[in-house]
Amino acid sequence: MWGGGYYAGGLGADGNYIRMVVEVGVIGMAWFLLILKDFIVQGWKMYKHTSDKYVSMFGLSIVAIIIGMLINAVFIDIFSASKIAFLFWFLLGLFAAVYKSQSESR
Repeated sequence: MWGGGYYAGGLGADGNYIRMVVEVGVIGMAWFLLILKDFIVQGWKMYKHTSDKYVSMFGLSIVAIIIGMLINAVFIDIFSASKIAFLFWFLLGLFAAVYKSQSESR
């Protein structure tokens, strides 16, 4: 339930969800998935309620990227793969800034 700490499962764990349960436990995985769910909801809101088509498509792109990453995480530990994870978290940070900017302009 609490997890055994990072790399507790060794280097042989395939699948991000298995690795996450072993390392941070069910509670840590639930928090992680809730954060991603919030990004999906915010991306969908931006897609539906923004008049600028580029910003709207950016919101939809974030939703598609997160869903794709969640599916991919079944097979490999994608959220900790350095080349992909860096770009993924950078895009989510950029999205958070754009979302905040759009929210303040309304």
